[in-house]
Amino acid sequence: YQDHAQTKVKTEESIVLQLPERDIVVENINLAAGENCILPINLHIGDIHLRCALAQPLCKFEVQGETYVFFFAPEGINPAYHFAENVIVHPESGSISIERNSVFCPSAEMSLFTANSDREKVHIVTLTRKQSLNFQYIEWNGRPLAMLTEAAIIASPESIKLEHDTNMVEYVVFPGDVLPIPPNTIPCEKPGVFNRRCLQHEAVEITPEMEQIGSGRYLVKIPSWDPQKLKDLILQIHYTGDIGHAFIDGDMIADNFWNGAVWEIGLREFAERLKLNPLTLYITPLKEASKINVESTMAGRREETGGLTACIHDIKAAAIYEWEINQENA
Repeated sequence: YQDHAQTKVKTEESIVLQLPERDIVVENINLAAGENCILPINLHIGDIHLRCALAQPLCKFEVQGETYVFFFAPEGINPAYHFAENVIVHPESGSISIERNSVFCPSAEMSLFTANSDREKVHIVTLTRKQSLNFQYIEWNGRPLAMLTEAAIIASPESIKLEHDTNMVEYVVFPGDVLPIPPNTIPCEKPGVFNRRCLQHEAVEITPEMEQIGSGRYLVKIPSWDPQKLKDLILQIHYTGDIGHAFIDGDMIADNFWNGAVWEIGLREFAERLKLNPLTLYITPLKEASKINVESTMAGRREETGGLTACIHDIKAAAIYEWEINQENA
């Protein structure tokens, strides 16, 4: 990986480490363009000696006296683990092949195997890069657990909340007996050591009505909704201009300096006011040939002549749903 540079795919690379007692050769290193990785060399997991691995360490914790270690495969890498001679390995689940003291995981998706020495046993789980980005370690009632989900996780000692912009969220949890199962949970298959679960809310669809009332000025009517059914309602405004301003009954509730991205406004705290008043949006025009002096204050603009642009291209409302897992709703 090199910042601000396009790198090429690496294929069948090798690294030789000349150590005092022996040389360690790491072979068959493949890496996607722009990817980076940290590969362990001479890693001791308790009494288990991992000479090298084509996988990146992620997390380690104990469950009922058993040690679990999670690795993930950076993009392009074919995961492999090479142990010392005294380590015996056994597959548990997933696509795994074993050659003496080496383990190969062609499909990294939650594959599981054990590594055993005379005094210790370690369970090793291999995830994909995408799964690792959705991985979170949580302490729940004094017990450790791992969760994988695309939802945002807000954890506390009393509960775990999941937030997502769709009315159905899927999560996998390990170990499966730690978290209570909320009512109306959709049963799913069990991938490896994880338990997969799905939660669902009734879908809420809100369609804003927009009317242009002047140059760069718009009225937006938001249909009323029940805040008890949603965590939030996010207004997404696709516009072109210099600065966007949002008002309710003359009070400015949000503003935004245009940079090409979508302007988002959370509406939950304004739900009652929006029942009585529309939202007014005002977009100040951007001159097509304007230049911004970045050394000046935010309000300082040096503009040149050119056409004026101030318009809203599209406006949507995205519902944000929330689920809570606790002992009361088990």
